[in-house]
Amino acid sequence: MDTTPLDPEPAPPPDPFKAKQAQDILGYIPHALGFVPAESAVLISLTGRRLGATLRLDLPRHRDADTLTGFADAAAGYLRRHRAADSSLLVIYTAAGWDGTPPAYAVLAHHLLAGLARAGLPVRDGWVVGPRHWRGLYCTDPQCCPDPGHSTDRIAESVLNAEMIYRGSQVAASPEAALGLPEAVPGWDRERLRTGVAEFAGNFTGNWTHPDTFRRTLGCWEREVTGGGLPEQDMAAFLLASLECTGVRDALVVQVCLGFDAAYGGALGSGLLTAPRPGTGFPAGTGTGLPEWEPDRSPGEYGSGFARILTGSTASPPDWGRVDAAAKLLASLYTAAEATPRAACGTILAWLEWARARGSRAQSMVDAVLGECADYRLAVLIHGLLASGVLPEWSFDPDTAWPGTAPRAA
Repeated sequence: MDTTPLDPEPAPPPDPFKAKQAQDILGYIPHALGFVPAESAVLISLTGRRLGATLRLDLPRHRDADTLTGFADAAAGYLRRHRAADSSLLVIYTAAGWDGTPPAYAVLAHHLLAGLARAGLPVRDGWVVGPRHWRGLYCTDPQCCPDPGHSTDRIAESVLNAEMIYRGSQVAASPEAALGLPEAVPGWDRERLRTGVAEFAGNFTGNWTHPDTFRRTLGCWEREVTGGGLPEQDMAAFLLASLECTGVRDALVVQVCLGFDAAYGGALGSGLLTAPRPGTGFPAGTGTGLPEWEPDRSPGEYGSGFARILTGSTASPPDWGRVDAAAKLLASLYTAAEATPRAACGTILAWLEWARARGSRAQSMVDAVLGECADYRLAVLIHGLLASGVLPEWSFDPDTAWPGTAPRAA
């Protein structure tokens, strides 16, 4: 069963757009996902007449009955996690099998319809979309669905698609393009940055996990994550050098999601802070004082929370504003970085996409990391996580899932 990449989107806010026709719904889906699906099954939950969660899965490679049944049940199970839903819509995106009788996609659709019905989410309507045409899944009326179907231009010309574009929503051509990584970072000299990273790494090797050094390092990250802009070049070099330490890297993920207290306390409670000597030679402007920290939980509680956020095994969500800000910062650092710091930035970006339940983008990012650094351990683990179809617990509740940036439709 191939259930990845997987992309659920949260339910719409109270004042969504109106989807009145099939082409409105088909125009909405790329905005909900951020890219144009290909060879995908897209399921949308409904609560009454309101569109809810949007779920995208790669079409299964094998089409035997057992595989298709398993695929359909898994897809329905994911959509069923939207507890308020009472029915669904189904869209299959494929360039293959339009000219058979019945067409090849009909067998897959049959299994999906049955799986959704078993899950209590009967399909109210469905469509198939190809490169140039779209039609109702089971429409045989030539007046409604002439062979081979309606032009996809009608989707692009839909009122809802035009309204979303007017409101600022953008659709990328692929998950890779949807990552939005910058091609270069203005004001940063690559050679100077490389030299700076090497110098900081040399100064701090073996000392990153001293408690005082760790606190100051997380303090530097905190200022840049919350600062809203790009760091000075020396600070960028220091941040990149710090990612050569896996303890800093993992704590940064927790810090982005939950703040400094959870990150430092979790690292301490997990036994990561073991270096015997503090590091020296912090970048200019960081000050000499340590970030204040007064624990309000036991080391064990901090360590447990640290682990739960990294594995997504908690219903308590990250701070989504911090996640979005950190993703922008890390995208710039990734573009400018090399070697291990680049792999670390890319892997954290992949994790943040997974946390936001954007599996296709997470897969694209982790594939890029592994293409350059095939044995980067955390990237290998995230690749396995994506392959299993596991999603963080918070992504299945509209109240805790990432709210997204695109407008919503109903």
